[in-house]
Amino acid sequence: AEYMGRLESAMDFCSKLNPSLTSLNSLAADLIAVMVGEVVRCMERRSRAMDYEMVHKLWASEGCSHSVTSVRTSMLAISSLLRYADREGLTKSAFEELLQRHSILSEPATHAIADTAYTHSSIGTRSWVESKPGQLVDMDWRLGLAMQTSECDQIRRPFVTLMLKQLAVDSADGIESTALDLSLPQFQELSSALHSIAESMQTM
Repeated sequence: AEYMGRLESAMDFCSKLNPSLTSLNSLAADLIAVMVGEVVRCMERRSRAMDYEMVHKLWASEGCSHSVTSVRTSMLAISSLLRYADREGLTKSAFEELLQRHSILSEPATHAIADTAYTHSSIGTRSWVESKPGQLVDMDWRLGLAMQTSECDQIRRPFVTLMLKQLAVDSADGIESTALDLSLPQFQELSSALHSIAESMQTM
């Protein structure tokens, strides 16, 4: 019963992604490998978004007429497939069998995806799903000057925007960004608190 339930789940999962996978059947294996490689690098590092533009330019240079939107849709579908394979602990052969039986992908496309994904990543070991959602993976900042605000006394006052990137289960590429706008006093208070935390951790 458990096996049948997982099989039905896999069939349903693949059927939902099929419309986004159709275009891959017309691509050469090396172009599919570049796309899958970019997806894998993003998922392994968890610190940057997938570079759709890079893949689109490469495809265009080889005469492919797919739009950036089409490339993005295909890459997000591949990302979902690989996350599913990792979550279920699928081996390469099991992953290929899943795609051949329940997806619209051709046999060459299936092999190109599986060969690239399983050669250059830890897929199937559940390494991508064991990381905790909300875990901070990157942070960026920028300094600005408030020109419009509901608080008159804050106009033309400096502020800091912190862009936090953390792991997310529901995001297609596994990364969710949160922006925090802090006034100078708020930023100084945060900085002081972080220094105190760092000092406490060093003494543990």
